Amino acid sequence: DIYVSTHISCVCMCVFVWACICACVCREIFALDPDLSSSSEVSYRCRKCRRTLFRGSSILSHPVGEGASAFSHKKFSNLTGNAQCTSYFIEPVQWMKPSLLRVMHGQLLCPKCSSKLGSFSWCGYQCSCGRWVTPAFQLHHNRVDEIRQIKMQK
Repeated sequence: DIYVSTHISCVCMCVFVWACICACVCREIFALDPDLSSSSEVSYRCRKCRRTLFRGSSILSHPVGEGASAFSHKKFSNLTGNAQCTSYFIEPVQWMKPSLLRVMHGQLLCPKCSSKLGSFSWCGYQCSCGRWVTPAFQLHHNRVDEIRQIKMQK
C-alpha cells in the first residue's frame, strides 16, 4: 500500500510538471477540433446538441482490466466479474483547451450546450473495466453518439 501511494504521488507530480510544460510550450498536444473540419471518419457527437466532439482516431485504447476484482478495495458487495468499458478515453481535443490548462482535474462540458460529457485528470482515472488510464480524458458512452458515414452508390 505504501509503494502504491508513493508511486501514484510520483506519477501525479511528473504528470503535473508535464502538464505545466505543455501548457506553456506545447500547444500542439491537442487534436484538431473535428467540428472545424470534415472527414469521412467515424465521429462522436454530443447526445444533447449534436455538436461533433472527436473522431474515432482520437480514442485511446487500453487493455481490459481485471473487472470487479480491481475494485475490491471499495468493498462493494454487488460487484460482478463482467469487465466492460463504459467510457471513451481520448486524446485532448482543441475545444477542451480552456478547461485543461493550469488545473489537474475537472469536468468536460460540451462546448456548445455545456452539458456534462465526462471528466479529466492529469493523474488518471480507473476505467469501469478496472484498468488505470493516465492521463485521462474520459467521455461517457451514454453522453455521446457514434456517427458513421454511409457511402451511397449512384
